[in-house]
Amino acid sequence: MDADTVGLGRDDAVAPARGSSGTARSPDSPRRVVVVDDADGVRELLCLLLSTEPDFVVVGAAANGAEAIDEVVRTAPDLVLLDLAMPVLDGLGALPRIRRVAPYATVVIFTGFSEDALLDRVLALGADALLEKGLATGPLVDQLRRLCAARAPAAESP
Repeated sequence: MDADTVGLGRDDAVAPARGSSGTARSPDSPRRVVVVDDADGVRELLCLLLSTEPDFVVVGAAANGAEAIDEVVRTAPDLVLLDLAMPVLDGLGALPRIRRVAPYATVVIFTGFSEDALLDRVLALGADALLEKGLATGPLVDQLRRLCAARAPAAESP
């Protein structure tokens, strides 16, 4: 893997994250990110990549959907990068719960699967986008910036 490529249920009792991203934030504030992937190397690489960008700060990481929900509640991120195929609770199971606890966060499915039916399903469950693993790092970061800007609350706009 080269340095320019990232090669890579229902629970109504879950409460929304405190200090959720729906509050106005300074346009200069870095986006708070939670990275979720069961592959340690992929998760660590994404965390490292985003931590080198001045407009992102990684506030949490998780290896499965159950941990992801806990991290989202604990950290109230602006962006969640969520893998689909994971043990314990997969991304499809975690997605509606994450959307409930972080309604203003941008949720991006980051997966190795690329089916049109999958895109329709994750969008219906509340994801903002589906990005395929293997995207070069520059385009990946640019796409994440665009997705976050598109979802930004009105109070954040200039």
